Order: sequence, then structure tokens, then C-alpha cells
Amino acid sequence: MTLSRLADRLKQHFARLIERVALPTHCIRCRGTRLGWKDRSRTRSATVLHGGRGIHLDEIPILRVLCLDCDKSWTLQPPGVLPRKHYQPCVAAQAVGRVVAEPGASQRQVAEEVGCSRRQVGRWLDWVGSLATPDDLQARVVEEADAPVVVDQPPLARRCRQAYTAARQAALERAARVLALLEVLGCVWGLEPPGLRGVLVHLSEGWRALSSYAAPAIPLLAPRPRGEAWGSIVM
Repeated sequence: MTLSRLADRLKQHFARLIERVALPTHCIRCRGTRLGWKDRSRTRSATVLHGGRGIHLDEIPILRVLCLDCDKSWTLQPPGVLPRKHYQPCVAAQAVGRVVAEPGASQRQVAEEVGCSRRQVGRWLDWVGSLATPDDLQARVVEEADAPVVVDQPPLARRCRQAYTAARQAALERAARVLALLEVLGCVWGLEPPGLRGVLVHLSEGWRALSSYAAPAIPLLAPRPRGEAWGSIVM
């Protein structure tokens, strides 16, 4: 199947998903319940992963909701697509995993495969390593699994072990460990892999800041105070 035909099929898939999206139950600002559709004809673009390659999709339908009480409007994305991100987490997960683990996978080579710049792959490496501390993620995995779980440090490719500075090697090691722990957490939650995509989508409902490269840390993955339940963030 050609890439253009595959892209058309994926766009049709998202169109069918958006047709089944129901109105939210309340406004994200005032919590009012008088809601309606503001715009059902908008589209966006995104690059998703299929068959190990990045597929660029344009004209993916999205919906805008309007609160009739406070006049606030916001966008609903298709299920599984994060806001404010063109390259979806499945693409970033494969890129980071290949760079840190496969001996022959350079940032430039991976960038060509997924259709982005080499610099973008470098940003993903830093972003993944900054989402949460490995210790916090390890603690979350243990609590969610309700059993001792030890996730070993994934072995870095030789090229990464010989990074040009100690700080860069530490950043690569952290990205590799965070990626592995997210995979385990996603498995514990019964989410579809890759863990980076599954966990972020699972935690991103109503939280647009999750996609930020500037401040990527996820408070929901930080240690919780003793006796406090894991909550959700409401915009």
C-alpha cells in the first residue's frame, strides 16, 4: 500500500472517531452544563506512527465546544491525539528508543525515517528525560502494581555511552530509563504501547500543558503526599 493511500485510510479512521465524540458534561472554565458545538468543520495536521514510519496526515477533523453560560470555547481532539503537538508521542517514543538502544540508529537516520529534523529528535530526547524523575516513576509503578517491581536501566548503545560530554550521557541515560518506566507503567495500567503515548494520553484529559516542551514535567507522576489519592487536573 502506498503512503498516500495509507494516509487516506488513517484520515478516514480519525473522521469516524470524531463522529462518535459526545459533548462534554461541563465547561472547563465555569463548570456550566449548557454546552453546544461551535465549529464542526475545523481540521488539523499530525504525524503518527504506522509500520515503524512517520505518516503525515492533514485535514484531521477536530471539534470546538462552546459554553453558553460563560462563552468559553475550546477544542476537542480526536481520541488518542494530543493537543499542541504535531508529532504524536508514538513517533517520539520510537525515535528516542532507537537512538538510545540501537547501535546503528543515529539521530539523523531516525529523523529521516519519521520525517522530522535531527534537532527535533534531540528535543525529544531532552523532553522524555524531563517528564518525570526515574525514581518518581519507579515509585509510581510499584504503587500502581501493588507489588515490588524493579525496572533495570536499559543498556545504552555504545555510541550513546561515548557521548561527547558526561552531561549528555547522563541525559541520554535518563531518557532511556524514563522511556522504559513509562512502558512498564502503561503495561500495569493495561494501556496499548508504546508507554510514552499511552501514559500521556491517559493523563492528558483536560490538561493542555502536558504537551509543553518548555515545562514538560508531569505533576501527576510525582510522589504524592502520604494518604492523598492520585487526582486529576481540571482546566
